[in-house]
Amino acid sequence: MMAAALVLLLAAAQVPARATPSGSARDAPAMAAATTADIDPATGLRVRNYRAPVTMPVRGGTRIDLDAVDRLRTEGAALIDVMPQRGGFDPAGGAWRIVDRHATIPGAVWLPETGRGTIEPRLAAYLAAWLARLSGGDRGHPLIFFCMADCWMS
Repeated sequence: MMAAALVLLLAAAQVPARATPSGSARDAPAMAAATTADIDPATGLRVRNYRAPVTMPVRGGTRIDLDAVDRLRTEGAALIDVMPQRGGFDPAGGAWRIVDRHATIPGAVWLPETGRGTIEPRLAAYLAAWLARLSGGDRGHPLIFFCMADCWMS
């Protein structure tokens, strides 16, 4: 079952600005699991080596199970697939270079490359526009981000 292999995250409908590190003990496991170079100290987001065990949710997010996904979907939550695409986003021209077909969960919106810890300003604007559209502008509207098991992009 494809869904069983996904790591899911529930987050508020927002593109985080440059957050400050919390320095809390809660952050210690994720920081210990990654090298200093893997984590952006300003945001706490992983910026490389994304394929690794997800030891904790990102700041502002909550890991959820499939029962919660089903319940939240019936309540109107949006599913956002952040799986990257081979070829990627061209920051110079703003176009996507889609190399492979991508299957996702029915009803999900695929926003490739938007799960990275650092994204180009143009891609951040693209993500912000989609999040506003999917949430109706309500920052409290539930959004469910997913990628694959052992992936920090979601």
